[in-house]
Amino acid sequence: MKIVAFYRGKLSDRRGTPIRVSHLLSGLARTEAIELTIFSWDEELPLPASHVRLFNKHLKEGIALVRFMRKNKTDVILGHTVATWPYLLLARLFTRAKVVLEMHGFLEEEGLEYGSYGSLRYRAYRALAHRLYALCDLITASGEAASQELRKYNKNVVTIFGGADMHVFRPDVAPASYVPRGGLVIGYAGNLRKWQGIEFLIRSFEKLKVLHPEFRLAILSSEGKRFTQNPEIEVYPSVPPEEVPAFLAACDMLVIPRPLTRVTSLNTAGKLIEYLAMGRVVVASETGDCAKIIEDDVSGLLYPPDDEEKFLEVMVRLKDSALRERLCRKARESVEHTFTWERQAALLAECVRTV
Repeated sequence: MKIVAFYRGKLSDRRGTPIRVSHLLSGLARTEAIELTIFSWDEELPLPASHVRLFNKHLKEGIALVRFMRKNKTDVILGHTVATWPYLLLARLFTRAKVVLEMHGFLEEEGLEYGSYGSLRYRAYRALAHRLYALCDLITASGEAASQELRKYNKNVVTIFGGADMHVFRPDVAPASYVPRGGLVIGYAGNLRKWQGIEFLIRSFEKLKVLHPEFRLAILSSEGKRFTQNPEIEVYPSVPPEEVPAFLAACDMLVIPRPLTRVTSLNTAGKLIEYLAMGRVVVASETGDCAKIIEDDVSGLLYPPDDEEKFLEVMVRLKDSALRERLCRKARESVEHTFTWERQAALLAECVRTV
């Protein structure tokens, strides 16, 4: 089977979406009887597959894509994110290939919530996206909440959750030396977009600290200067991706404090599975698919989104070292077989082979 994968970005970037795409395509490239060609912006492809470099010249590259697919008799085109819609549409119109959309989030919802989309642009983009969904032979989504939304427009939707590299995110990683020892360290690593819930986290921590001074809050982000001047909150600048596990290992508990919004109801933080793979206590709001991944009070702790009182109750419970140890033991066990990248890539390969 001949497959073209199309990604309008660099797979060499070490952040959320490119990391997911890289892991899935790496598994696809190693699948027997699949001949994979990847179109991306990379100068050199960090994956074992044929590569065509893109230069963000839409019309020229669209024509080149169609010619390539017709010449090579491509069976399936796999578009990563809805940003590939012009190319998927061309493939649908001018080739016989099956069209598969691999969804990583709803750009129009993020744009509206973050203020980059006005209401008119939002409605136009949403209408366009709905038409694209209907044209696809198959859609894969990174969570069941997103899949349920997509099934309104296309019945052939499969959930392929995120994953973690179990060799990188593991309990025996040495803690980062720059994070001081002592106390109970609440950790967060990632961006500070409004739907991450950082304001909620800081506000809750400040109240927690008054009554329980043993707690500390450590945040790893490249956006540190933007959100707090509180000297009791430890803010660390971004580090290379391979060093993130060391920061996580220096924390006693890791949090995903997302509020309930349209964006968070449809998406689950990719870092959730990496947190669990570290064998650390994970505390998350019940948004997206968190409750499908975490078994409350078994592999982690959940609380209602935006509920400061319940969040503080959860944190106070974690003063109990026996509870922390029990949750740590179950955290990695809960993901090490189901949520590996190898398993997710195998599921994607099965889907495209049978589309």
